[in-house]
Amino acid sequence: MGSSAVTSDFVITTSDGIGLEAEKDRDFGHWMSISLFAEGPDYVARRENSTLWAAVDARTIIVRTAAAEPTHLPKFVEHIERRDIPTRAVGDHVSVRVDLAAHKSPIHHTDPDVHARLKSGANGQARPAGEGLAYRVNKVPVPAAEVQTWATAKLARHGVEADDVDIEWYREIRYKRGRSTLPVARVYATGTVTDADTWNEAVTTAAGLGKGKSWGTGCILERN
Repeated sequence: MGSSAVTSDFVITTSDGIGLEAEKDRDFGHWMSISLFAEGPDYVARRENSTLWAAVDARTIIVRTAAAEPTHLPKFVEHIERRDIPTRAVGDHVSVRVDLAAHKSPIHHTDPDVHARLKSGANGQARPAGEGLAYRVNKVPVPAAEVQTWATAKLARHGVEADDVDIEWYREIRYKRGRSTLPVARVYATGTVTDADTWNEAVTTAAGLGKGKSWGTGCILERN
């Protein structure tokens, strides 16, 4: 859950190449986006302020956050401008770019007896709907051939019916400070807002848009 404060975009103009470095080294991008508003790469601060970031080009980075103002500016920051995030209404046409962590839950068939035991109480009687024990399989990377369809469905769940979806690239991002990797797709899309509340929440906080927000995923950039 994001902060109740107003979320804004901070458009940061940097020394040449910093945007490319942030995109190449996502740990650096995370440190950079958080350190503007907190001391060090504080994950709690990121969650509390719903901080997101995205590199636009070699010299431009957008940090989206509910934090009031930057606490300090590194030497590579040449200019910073605060901008409001547009609120969309049903029927609005949007054109966006977003990096998404491309995971999905695989189809898994659970033995009916196992399912019944998980959903039953101590006396063997079925619990009311929603009160049984939860179970799930681990998510897996979306196959490359399915990414476009997956991204279209993801947008639909978050309030936009897409009329065009293009995948610029799909690759694994490796965290330098660990061995973990994250499958990420860069998505360009146009479409019509069908659920304004869900879409505006996704734009503001990236709610429901998957993992890796510290590493530059989930930050929806409008292109119109």
